[in-house]
Amino acid sequence: MTRSEPPFFSAALFPGFRHVMFVTAPADVLGRIKSVTLPEKMEGVVYIGRESCPRPIRLFEKEIEVFAGEEITFPGQPLGLLVGESPEILEKIQNEISIEVLKAEETDLKKLVYYRRIK
Repeated sequence: MTRSEPPFFSAALFPGFRHVMFVTAPADVLGRIKSVTLPEKMEGVVYIGRESCPRPIRLFEKEIEVFAGEEITFPGQPLGLLVGESPEILEKIQNEISIEVLKAEETDLKKLVYYRRIK
């Protein structure tokens, strides 16, 4: 790293990995996450998900989950991060990730929304 380059979080944990891309929930589905399946070969890429960051962060005196837990409560909710050497590799891996969701019924969605408000 030269003096003109800013320090990157990913560079500190994964030397040479300078790019980050969100893995998000499908835009058209809310419900319970059944599985997130990563490709078998992910050379040059690291996945950081809820298992790596299980605790909420504190923001403006409120605790906020970094990644979705068992439920997807809004379209595009972050599920994890891909960290890698190039944006092209990250995009290729992102396109190979399979996300299975058990769709929530409307009554379940009302419970989810209510639960999130009172938390």
